[in-house]
Amino acid sequence: MKNREIHYRYGISYLLIIIVMLISFAYYEVPHLVERVSFALTVSSLLLAILAIFYTIISGNKQSTQLEKVIEANTTLSNSIHDIQSASSSIAHLTKDIPKQFTNIHSKIDSLSKSYQGLPKDTSEDANSNGEMRQEADLSTFRCTIARMHFAAMVVLYVFERSFSLDKPIPSEVFEELELGTEYSIGALTGYSATGLIEFKIHSDEVVPTHCAKVITENIKAELESLCEILSDSSKEYLQSKLKEVDELKDW
Repeated sequence: MKNREIHYRYGISYLLIIIVMLISFAYYEVPHLVERVSFALTVSSLLLAILAIFYTIISGNKQSTQLEKVIEANTTLSNSIHDIQSASSSIAHLTKDIPKQFTNIHSKIDSLSKSYQGLPKDTSEDANSNGEMRQEADLSTFRCTIARMHFAAMVVLYVFERSFSLDKPIPSEVFEELELGTEYSIGALTGYSATGLIEFKIHSDEVVPTHCAKVITENIKAELESLCEILSDSSKEYLQSKLKEVDELKDW
């Protein structure tokens, strides 16, 4: 293989020498050959220079376009980083603020519970008076229970009350649409049913309310709205937006 390559090189070299000699012998008597060749080379150089200029312009435009895209991508990335940092800061602030809000709520509930315990007991047989005391006791229990619930669990209970009032079952898709999660929602309702204020059964992937105490149907919306008034802006916005989504639900 090496010898063959050497022979190829020699052969090509000899051919080039022969071609140069033939051209020299053929055109050595041509007058002004040097000037003509120089002119041809000059024209070729001009054409190549013009082509180089156009190529440089086109390449510069492409580079400018790519640079603009890089700058736009960098700006978008910077904005995204800023949004992520803002969201992280908001979450950190919310995490610190939620325990304080629950402490305030618990203190209000304790105050209500003490006020209720300080009421004089009615020894009369007046049915209306007993009914009012029973409603006050149920309302106190309801407030105490809901104040200790997570915001998502409050929304689940509100969905249950709406379903009971509309006499419609709750498909599992409703909980998913509200981003509450079916398993979490059923677990929250199961825990809340321990108070005896609600009852339900599950049939064909639907929650069917069978009982919802009057204290819930009459007071839950007002209690949740009152709760929003003492929450921080982020918590208030979340709870209000979820209640609005529940009110705007259709076909369930």
